[in-house]
Amino acid sequence: MVILKVFYYYYHLFYQNIFGDSDSYFTAKLALTASESLLVISLLDIGSAYFFCYSLNKYYMAAITLILLAINSIFIFNSKNTVDIEKSKPKFFNNHNLTIILSWLFFLVTTSSMFWLGDVVQIIIDNCQK
Repeated sequence: MVILKVFYYYYHLFYQNIFGDSDSYFTAKLALTASESLLVISLLDIGSAYFFCYSLNKYYMAAITLILLAINSIFIFNSKNTVDIEKSKPKFFNNHNLTIILSWLFFLVTTSSMFWLGDVVQIIIDNCQK
């Protein structure tokens, strides 16, 4: 849970300071949910291909994203929690630079999964059917 709060805070700072977004809370929530869903989808898709020789279709992927958005909106990043997160200014190991690097790595790895996931899953399924 702490990891999500740190990532949320730094996504919020990014959208507020770099883009000057007027609703950076909402944008940060959507961006973090997208990153989370890409991570969960990647793990589930690789796992289902490896164990069951099955790839998730777009409807499962959309459902995972919507479920994570609902969970984030209702339980984790509601209006009270976002104010508390902003006041606490969470960091990894109290190190601002490390937190920025880890936030960027998380974003880049999860976003890059859109480009490599299909190939990896297809390779796993091709080896499974032999």
